[in-house]
Amino acid sequence: MIDVQLLRTQLDDVVARLATRGAAFDRDGFLALEAERKEIQTRTQALQSARNAHAKKIGQAKAKGEDTAGLMAEAGGANRELNDLEARLADAQRRLHDFLAEVPNLPHPSVPQGTGAGDNVEQRRWGEPRRSNFPVKDHVDVGEGLGQLDFATGSKIAGSRFVLLRGPLARLHRALTQFMLDVHTNEHGYTEVYVPYLVNAESMYGTGQLPKFEQDLFIVPRGDEKWYLIPTAEVPVTNIVRDAIVPGTRHHGGTDAVRADQRDRAVLRGSRGPVAGRGGRRVPARDRGNHLSWWQPLPRFRRRYRCVTIDHRGFGASADP
Repeated sequence: MIDVQLLRTQLDDVVARLATRGAAFDRDGFLALEAERKEIQTRTQALQSARNAHAKKIGQAKAKGEDTAGLMAEAGGANRELNDLEARLADAQRRLHDFLAEVPNLPHPSVPQGTGAGDNVEQRRWGEPRRSNFPVKDHVDVGEGLGQLDFATGSKIAGSRFVLLRGPLARLHRALTQFMLDVHTNEHGYTEVYVPYLVNAESMYGTGQLPKFEQDLFIVPRGDEKWYLIPTAEVPVTNIVRDAIVPGTRHHGGTDAVRADQRDRAVLRGSRGPVAGRGGRRVPARDRGNHLSWWQPLPRFRRRYRCVTIDHRGFGASADP
């Protein structure tokens, strides 16, 4: 979430930088919320001073044996108004938080400006696209044809668009998980972690799934609380360093991940890639190399890849490009 102090001190600059991402900032809405907050806080501070003054006068009057009924009545009125103001301030701060949660992060000056994938800057590539002289099948069709990707049974067990892996494909899923964990912990300095599959709302806000993508999440209610099934391993791993200032960290965990994304035929996705510790505030502030080792094992599988610097508009709202 963007720092509200940055908006308060550099509003014009923030609005201009957000515009490069194609993000419109509701300046009037923000200024109205800020004016309301300031008005409430100013009145609250004045009443607190008045209450302290009344308390002093009441103590002095009692010491002199004077009647304090009038002063007590004034103090009671101030206290009632203070209670009302506290509720109003909490509501204003909640609405400000919800407003800020919708504001994208600011792009770094090094990120290229553009309007789409054509403006991405390729940094390097490995391998060339494979040419096939036959119609290439979708991986889901291949798995179903082999009898190893079973949507019918997944639907029977859990619901539509869940999937059951069978035989060699289930073994491959497990083997790839183990391979990636071993490579990145043994060769690239990551610390392996085993993380919860259920997280709280604060964690979902920390990685940007809330509030925008709540409709794509699976929710587990528990009393007045909401827990969420993780949509990617990045959510619990990144939140290890949420709200903390720490040396550059490199955590790596393997999880299954669930989301109700209409783009995925298989809702249950294996989220097995290494995730660097990039949640919260950390030192150094911008370690731009800490994701690079993620892709280094791909040539071992003869998998081609490209590394590109994505333009301003290609980043998600919660990305810190």
